[in-house]
Amino acid sequence: MTQVPTAVAVLGLGSVLTGDDGIGPHAVHRLESRFSFPSEVRLLDLGTPGPGLVEILVGLEAAIAIDSVHTNAEPGEVVLYRRDQLIASAAEDRPSVHQPLLKKALRAADLHGGGPQEVLLIGVVPHSVEPSTELSRRVRRALPRIELEVMKELLRLGHPALPLDREVDPTSWLPKAGTGTPFRSTPSK
Repeated sequence: MTQVPTAVAVLGLGSVLTGDDGIGPHAVHRLESRFSFPSEVRLLDLGTPGPGLVEILVGLEAAIAIDSVHTNAEPGEVVLYRRDQLIASAAEDRPSVHQPLLKKALRAADLHGGGPQEVLLIGVVPHSVEPSTELSRRVRRALPRIELEVMKELLRLGHPALPLDREVDPTSWLPKAGTGTPFRSTPSK
């Protein structure tokens, strides 16, 4: 059987152990629980990625990254950034705490055979980044908008996803209360 090359990657960035910083992984798992994606689209929970991000980006046509961002907007607000905005941003005005790595990885991927020319960072302003595996109420409310932006971008790129007949529990991958996790199991307000 021939393996279909990945054309688009949806990347969930952030630590699920620090509240709203984990919006990327939470969003990726929610998308997996609600949609069927074409074989050329990969959804990846990258957490806080290291240098291996370059290898993931090389050869992609497009990347959609989901991460917490730091702007003057209200907590829970969704902000969109395109590739040129990420590359042009200075370190001190970076939209995401993981953006310097993303910016460097995009540049390095270009040098190592070509990174994605189509890049969309879907950013969500965090409310709380305290130790917790839960998203704050404000940031949880952004999940439908994130979903919409991913679906719009995939459609624009020619790789639409289809809704699943049944929804899977999007939190089944997280530790449950009473399982020994040292983190708060209730969402912050």
